[in-house]
Amino acid sequence: MDQLNDSDTHPDMEIVALRDVKAGEQMFLSYNECNDYTCRGIKYTYITPQIFSIFGFVEYYSGSQRWNFVTSQPHHPREEFVLFQIDLADNEVEEQHCGNSRNSPDDLESLQVTWITDPPNVDQQVWLQSQLGRLKGIQDYVQYTAGRLDSEFEGQASLQYHKAMMNALELALMWADGPVKPTCVGAAVSAPETFKEDS
Repeated sequence: MDQLNDSDTHPDMEIVALRDVKAGEQMFLSYNECNDYTCRGIKYTYITPQIFSIFGFVEYYSGSQRWNFVTSQPHHPREEFVLFQIDLADNEVEEQHCGNSRNSPDDLESLQVTWITDPPNVDQQVWLQSQLGRLKGIQDYVQYTAGRLDSEFEGQASLQYHKAMMNALELALMWADGPVKPTCVGAAVSAPETFKEDS
C-alpha cells in the first residue's frame, strides 16, 4: 500500500481493519480518508475532482466519492455550495462482500448519497439541474475529443470522470431530501478554489 514496503519511511506501521475482511476480498487504498487530527478535514476538501486532477483516476463507489459544487453566482457576497458523499447502498455493500456487487456507473439505484452540508435548496437544485443538462449537452463532444487523445488511458479516464460528474449531479437531485452526515468536530468545511465557476 503506497510506501508500506519502504521500511525506512514507515518502520513500525500497522494496518487495522474496521470491519471483517473476507478472504480474497479486494482492498482499496484511500487517498483522503484520514481520521487523524493532523489531517484538518482533508476528507471534505481533498475529494474526487482533486484526486482525478492529480492522480488521473476516478474512485470506485465501493470506497466513497465526495463532490462539492459551488452553486452561488460569481462575486456573490455569500458563497453557497453543496458537499456530499456517494457510496454503495447498504444492501449493495453486503452484495459486494459476497463478490456480487453491480457497482456499475450506470446503476444509480445501487448508490446512496449522504449530505455533509445541508441538502440543496430549491435554487441550488435548479443550478444542479442546469449543470447536469450542460454536461449531457456536451457528451458527444467529450466522447469525440477523448477518442482523439494520444493516450487511450487518458481518454478513458476523461470519459469516466465526465460520467462520474453527471452521476454525481443526478444523484444529488435524486437525494435532495436525503440525510445529513455530521462533520468531524473542528473540521472546517469550505468550497475549494478549484470548484468555483469562472463564468
